[in-house]
Amino acid sequence: LLLQSDYNIRVNALLMPVSLILLNILITREAFELMSFNAGLNMIYAGVIYFCMFGPTNAIGSEGRTIALLETLPLQPQQILRRKFTFWLTVSSVLFLPLAAGTAWFMEFDLANGLRLVLMTFLLTGASVWATLQFSAIFPIFDSKMLQQSSSIWAKAGGFFLLLMLIPLKEFSLLNFYSLLIFVLIVLILNMKARLLLFYRTETSQLAGPRQEWFNFLLLALAFIG
Repeated sequence: LLLQSDYNIRVNALLMPVSLILLNILITREAFELMSFNAGLNMIYAGVIYFCMFGPTNAIGSEGRTIALLETLPLQPQQILRRKFTFWLTVSSVLFLPLAAGTAWFMEFDLANGLRLVLMTFLLTGASVWATLQFSAIFPIFDSKMLQQSSSIWAKAGGFFLLLMLIPLKEFSLLNFYSLLIFVLIVLILNMKARLLLFYRTETSQLAGPRQEWFNFLLLALAFIG
């Protein structure tokens, strides 16, 4: 229903990333020598990041006033986030996994690299969707009439810079493992913060307590060492 009713999401979250990836593959691959596995994955992941900035980052705020009805259901904040994750992961998988397979075929990868490209696309997409969902719960704008304006600029900026941490993760190394560990810890803390803010959404006295201060301190520390 959301995909049918919102023209902006169809253009910005679905059509634009696909168009940009196809443009890179079909037109500029020879000029920029985009024939390697890393180049193919970079093109796909750039589309994933673009998709997440317009879709999952605005998932919670897009509920609008119906968030009050959603809160009357016997659902915990984590269950709400998981259901949002299932929806957006399904949409992104239908969009990017065939695109990854087509990229592997067009760039003449062997079977092993083709399967690796599809698998890495799925893993990076899942991690990106889950990470940006946390920002959507932390910085929602419930009174927006457009999907892409259903979260604040802080959600989009934070989600964008966090997803950039996943770009080097194309092969195993100690430095890449360190980056992945920092990413996982940041997302875990964001999830705890998001659940708390959703649970106490209407109780403003609970939104600025010691737990939130600790979460903010840990996030800043991880961002600094990362």
